[in-house]
Amino acid sequence: MKIFGRCFLVRCILVLSLVCLGIAIYYASHTERESLFWFGISFVLWGNWFIREQQIHQMRYLTASLALMQREYERAREGYVNILRSMTSGVIVMNVENRITHANQAVLSIFGASSLQLIGKQIFEFPQFKAVTQLLSQTLDTRPPFIHNIKQAEIDVERFDGSTIPLGLSTAVLRDHQETLIGYIIICQDLTEVKALREKAERDRRLASLGEMAAGVAHEVRNPLSSVMGFVSVIDEELPEGHEHKPYLSIIMKEIERASKVIQDVLDFARQWTPDLKQGDLNAHIQDAVFQLSNQLKQSQIEVKTDYCTEGKMVLFDREQLHQVWLNLIKNAIDSMQPGGKLNLSTRFIPNPIGEDLIRIDLEDSGSGILDQHLAKIFAPFFTSKQSQRGTGLGLAITSRIIMEHKGHIDVTSKIGQGSRFSITFPRGKSLVHVNSEK
Repeated sequence: MKIFGRCFLVRCILVLSLVCLGIAIYYASHTERESLFWFGISFVLWGNWFIREQQIHQMRYLTASLALMQREYERAREGYVNILRSMTSGVIVMNVENRITHANQAVLSIFGASSLQLIGKQIFEFPQFKAVTQLLSQTLDTRPPFIHNIKQAEIDVERFDGSTIPLGLSTAVLRDHQETLIGYIIICQDLTEVKALREKAERDRRLASLGEMAAGVAHEVRNPLSSVMGFVSVIDEELPEGHEHKPYLSIIMKEIERASKVIQDVLDFARQWTPDLKQGDLNAHIQDAVFQLSNQLKQSQIEVKTDYCTEGKMVLFDREQLHQVWLNLIKNAIDSMQPGGKLNLSTRFIPNPIGEDLIRIDLEDSGSGILDQHLAKIFAPFFTSKQSQRGTGLGLAITSRIIMEHKGHIDVTSKIGQGSRFSITFPRGKSLVHVNSEK
């Protein structure tokens, strides 16, 4: 603005000077007129040169200002794009015509789509966004107060590959500084892991309640069962060899022993214990369980492959409890496989720069797999897919409880006809309490 004002001032001075010079020439003598004339010509030329230089400077100033504004715009745009690209939540931006103008990478990953499929298209064109558009239609009410234009929901959404995932959605209207509607925004977040954690927390709560109830029932049943076993033993001793009731008594004794085993499993599951943590070689501890079951593995013709990591193998754990975990998982794997099956055992050290280092144990079999409807309740007490005489349904429940006491978690993935993978992850020991270091 200073340059514009300076040029205008110079023009005014030049015009005023020329007027004064014209008056002077009019009243001057002949010889003076010629001098004043050439002076006027020089003054006009200088004035034009000065104005031209100011205009050039003005253009340079405007060009530099424009370039600076362009750089600021590009910097702001790059920051905006980087923020959207780095967000773990999906962001969809639409104009007032409901056409998608931007979709960040998280959205493309969540829905399994490409930017070419989305950008420039109306969101109502996609059946995958049907549930989203229903929520968006509630947002289109643009009446004040504008806070009512924000809608939130948790819904299941179909991806472009046909699968379904749980999403947390928020929709809102976009307005400029004059509160004029310029578009809409959708923010979505994949809730798969959150939903799994909720289900796990609910499962753990139910397991704890069920364990307390089962313990009370087990104690009440155990005492009369012991009395029955004692009287059956007395009767068995009094009956002569070859008596027709001897086989019946043998069956009764076996069933009582089986019931006692179930009661003991219930008590083991229900009792509150504190892990007796000692530092030890986790790889060797797992291998001990494999060796203990080596005869059963050999009879079932199961091939065992191990892939143990050497880094981070020294871990704080309860030897007795985790030994029971390995036995339970390996026995289940043997039961699920036909002769010639394969069992893969591996450990992995997981460094964590912002927290405690973890250790992960994977046990993968080539068995028959687990039905999808069974996966959600596989760790529930008394649930079993085995024949009634082969399992009590408490092995995996106890396994889950032991891992939980080690501040870890256990996950399972399975495919029918291909096998199952059990993955256990827990901290190496820094955050665990009641640690008794082995000398």
